[in-house]
Amino acid sequence: MKKSIRLILFLFFILLNFESFSQFVRLENYPFISYEDNKIEFFGSSEKRFDTLFEKLKQTIALGTDQVRVLHIGDKQITDDVFTAQIYHNLSLTLCGLESRRGMLWDEITNVKAKKELEYEIADYDKKEDILCKKFRLYHSPLNDSISIYIKDIETSYKSIYFEDKGYTLFEITTPINKVSLSIINKSSDNFIVYGHYLESKNAGFIYDIISENSINTDQSIFNANILPRLKTMSFDMVVISLGATSAYSPAYLPESFKHELKELLKRIRTNNPNVPILLITPFDYYVNSKPNPRLELTTEDLIEVAKTSNCAIWNFYKIMGSKGSSDNWSRNGLMDNRKTSLTNRGSVLQGELYYNALWQSFENYIGKTN
Repeated sequence: MKKSIRLILFLFFILLNFESFSQFVRLENYPFISYEDNKIEFFGSSEKRFDTLFEKLKQTIALGTDQVRVLHIGDKQITDDVFTAQIYHNLSLTLCGLESRRGMLWDEITNVKAKKELEYEIADYDKKEDILCKKFRLYHSPLNDSISIYIKDIETSYKSIYFEDKGYTLFEITTPINKVSLSIINKSSDNFIVYGHYLESKNAGFIYDIISENSINTDQSIFNANILPRLKTMSFDMVVISLGATSAYSPAYLPESFKHELKELLKRIRTNNPNVPILLITPFDYYVNSKPNPRLELTTEDLIEVAKTSNCAIWNFYKIMGSKGSSDNWSRNGLMDNRKTSLTNRGSVLQGELYYNALWQSFENYIGKTN
């Protein structure tokens, strides 16, 4: 039934040629936002790579035969998941029959100390009864006989398999459930680390995965021996990178070092998936020492340069929001905090809606040129 709904909707969508059946989010009109610049720019071979993504998204919408999975790596810009949540939320609202959700979440490493027990919770953040947890991976440090992981208070049967070479334990539950509470018992004399979880869902047509940390920068991302090697065990159709805000905070910001480290990160990501489309997002304007951060303009230029030389696309949010000093206007309108250092929930929602519209416009452009 759902496949029929998808197909009917998509055919209707094509016949109207997108003119009277808009999938865009209606935005509040702020004079300081550069709406005309709200677009994704493609450099080098990036457009061809995104065409492959959009074709798969088209098939997913029309037939439900595929699943699109996106990985978003970022610093302080995405740690609260308000901005990123708008992407899969808007897809759920605008596309009947296409289920969207957050999948993987690695935002805080959990340390289970020696001789201690800890509870780790995996919740259904979207609270949709038709998207339930049945199969998931828990990524962690090496397992031994002194460490046990089990699901608490579960009324159905399940099995778990530890894949030592891949660094995770796979849990398969007989009957899907909304929330999973894991009990981790560490009887060893060493600490045990849980890096995060990765949900496997065949129901969702669009899954948005997140790796974020407030203090993350490109150097930490590249040389983090715990996270990057584990990306080899995962499959993504698109990678989004929101880095630069943390790096630009420091007066010791070094452009050449930042660009080199970012290119190395891109190289590591493409080692196992050389044709994956990658989108770079520039940081938002914010204040440092009661003044607009003077390094954000340079960081934005550096990100654009890397996009051009590394076949990436870019979404220039710094320019869209109004560039240097625009955080004044955002703060006065309740979109940034009073100190002008972070977006408020309203601001993050607006950012997510702008991003969604830019992404959807690129998708429409692809449909238009392939009709």
